[in-house]
Amino acid sequence: RVIIGLTAEFGTVGNGLGGKTETINRLILENEGYFHSYRSPEVEKRVKQKYLELFYPSSPKWREGVIRNGRYLVDTVLKRFISESEKISE
Repeated sequence: RVIIGLTAEFGTVGNGLGGKTETINRLILENEGYFHSYRSPEVEKRVKQKYLELFYPSSPKWREGVIRNGRYLVDTVLKRFISESEKISE
């Protein structure tokens, strides 16, 4: 049997310093609310929704892009693996 391990990271908030800052801010707000409670139910709902978006974005465009890029990545890795396997077996 052959096992090919593949891990990919698809960002959810954006690239660059702005995306990193937004991600950290969402993590901090969720953590603070969890351990010290939220100011109101409305704030809790908004913070939890933004936190969820870090891991499970609702944007159809984002999801389509991830599927497209993921398929490309898997196809590329498999083609490269098959090509290398053929070279070895020759």
